[in-house]
Amino acid sequence: MELLSRRGTRLRNLSDLRRASERLRGGGRRRSAILHAMIRKTIFYLSGFILWLLVAAMGLEAFERVRVHILRPKVEAHYWQRWGEGKQREAEIDAATRGNAPVPPASVRPRPGSPKRETYASLADDAARLEFARRRNEIVLPCDRAGRILAKYVAEDPPSLLALARLAEPGDSFARLLPSTNGQDQDGLAAFRSVAGGGFQQFREYPCLLPDGRPHIFEFYFFLAKETSEPVLITIRESLYEELWRKMRPHVYRDDTFGPWTLWTNNVGFRDEEVVLPKPPGIYRILCIGGSTTFEGVRNDLTYPNILEKKLRVHFGTDLIEVVNCGINGMTSLSERERAPDFLALQPDLVIHYNFANDMNNVIPAAYRMEATSPGWLARVRPVLRKSLFATIRFPDWVAPARSSFRAVIPRFLMNNVERLACEMQKAGVDIVLCSFACPDMVHLDRLERYSFMQPFNPKLQIYPRMDDYVRAIAADNELLRELCARLGVFYVPVAEELLGGTDLFTDNCHLHQEAIERKADIIFRHLRDYLKPRLVAKGVVPAS
Repeated sequence: MELLSRRGTRLRNLSDLRRASERLRGGGRRRSAILHAMIRKTIFYLSGFILWLLVAAMGLEAFERVRVHILRPKVEAHYWQRWGEGKQREAEIDAATRGNAPVPPASVRPRPGSPKRETYASLADDAARLEFARRRNEIVLPCDRAGRILAKYVAEDPPSLLALARLAEPGDSFARLLPSTNGQDQDGLAAFRSVAGGGFQQFREYPCLLPDGRPHIFEFYFFLAKETSEPVLITIRESLYEELWRKMRPHVYRDDTFGPWTLWTNNVGFRDEEVVLPKPPGIYRILCIGGSTTFEGVRNDLTYPNILEKKLRVHFGTDLIEVVNCGINGMTSLSERERAPDFLALQPDLVIHYNFANDMNNVIPAAYRMEATSPGWLARVRPVLRKSLFATIRFPDWVAPARSSFRAVIPRFLMNNVERLACEMQKAGVDIVLCSFACPDMVHLDRLERYSFMQPFNPKLQIYPRMDDYVRAIAADNELLRELCARLGVFYVPVAEELLGGTDLFTDNCHLHQEAIERKADIIFRHLRDYLKPRLVAKGVVPAS
């Protein structure tokens, strides 16, 4: 009986275990079902949230693009009205002061008063067209729409024109004159086709190979020769540049390259009066080094270096102060550093440096590359955000590289060159002054003014795609420049801090209307006059009293 009782107890225990196990399995299945239901619900809501987030993002992006499209005509009208007003004031300043303007030396070519390019259409015969080419110091090539040369008119001076003209004859394609390296022949053909198809005139500069194998830079103009039997006219002349964006030829005259500006280069290839060498006794010579923002001005005597010269001479009561404009369009800090011996050859007492924009093509991409390798989620998301107009306009801090990134890359591409230039000047006993670089005041401008400098709203303005990148880069550069001046004991002029404005001053991201050029000259003058006084006294240029 005991045995049966124990067996019965074991059976009951096993039964209880089975029932308990079944209950556990049933409870597990219920919990699993509940958990799966919760996961499905979470995925459903999360997917819905993400979907609505994407819809909202697409809606915001569509809204911003529509807004840009609607505002663009208003922004463009505002900008071009202000641009026109600036050009009108520039013309008025030119007209009011032209009577006192300096006269170019007899050695400049072509001579002032040579026939305008558009007068070719009125010329009746080959003799008149050859005279046209001679007076303009050009090769003139009437071409058919396929680019074949129909006739050739060549000036005898300079000899490089005759050498280039020998490379192509009537019946040949004009492309035989173009260099084949870097696709420049294809670029020239594209420019020709654009004009032949009714587009605007095109201007190019190419380093062509002369028959002796030497590269020589020439200007090519492509334009429609109206009222003639030749659809397209190509005129070719020696470039203003001996080395593109780095060194200009001496005694070159231009009154049709930079809009209404009149300019010529002197005996040492800069946009100014002749430089006497060796420097006469008693002269205090200042060189202004930079790019197009130093070069610019409606006439040679209306550039900031020449305006500065007048102000200094009046203030100190002497004509013994010379200020030479050594600005060259497109010049980078590397070219400035490499040309230091050329600057020193002019025997300066002081050098003023104002430049930055021409190094941007290196600085901004380098900052982007640096950001792409930095840790953090924002670095991963930024490439996507940059494709969004909404993010670019509304949240520029999420899109543009941080100022710290610009501070990290600017020394490599720019500040090291400026420092070496400054050290070379100091080593030669020449004082140097470094000026901060100005740009539109995007922080304090109203919306219409800000949008005027942003490419999505004003696409015809040739400017950086993201103005915020440019502004941040300039802020970082000016910061580093102040630190450099403190470290080297160099005088710093706060041009950027005082030249504040929008379309009333700036024609784009860095260039100025004529009135603003005068303001820049005045800022530099006000900061320079006390700095210069003891130096002028020490040189005997002005008395100590």
